[in-house]
Amino acid sequence: MALLQNELFRIIAGNSAAWFLVIFVPGTIIQRLPLRLFREDAFLFRIRAWEREGRIYRSLGIKRWKELLPDGAGIYEDGFRKKRMHGMDQLYVKRFILETCRAELVHWVIIGLIPLFFIWNPLEVAVWMIPFGLLVNLPCLLTQRFNRPRLLRMQRRP
Repeated sequence: MALLQNELFRIIAGNSAAWFLVIFVPGTIIQRLPLRLFREDAFLFRIRAWEREGRIYRSLGIKRWKELLPDGAGIYEDGFRKKRMHGMDQLYVKRFILETCRAELVHWVIIGLIPLFFIWNPLEVAVWMIPFGLLVNLPCLLTQRFNRPRLLRMQRRP
């Protein structure tokens, strides 16, 4: 019994530490990238026709739950908080758009790193890292894709 408890503790502790690194290392690196490297019309970030200018995300009820999501920008001194708009001038809206691209990239990278958990975990544990990683990251990613078309419409207003 003690062996099983020790193994369970090792798995939980190891995966907790790994998730911490998988989330914060890419987030920190991407936060340090210059904003000029991000473009809302780049392949990864452009709004697709099937997204119907972001309306597809309304059907997921994003407006009701997006305020509940954490804003990782708060852990960085130069982080750009995206929970609420703090201005309407064109420069601010443009920065907000680019910061949604930055945040989306962070979550795509984290999702892309999920297979790492198969390296040290038994298969029956590793497979659970997939739904966990998606559950933690997809809401944040979808929120960026929901907000960007709305911000782009604001940017086009005279």
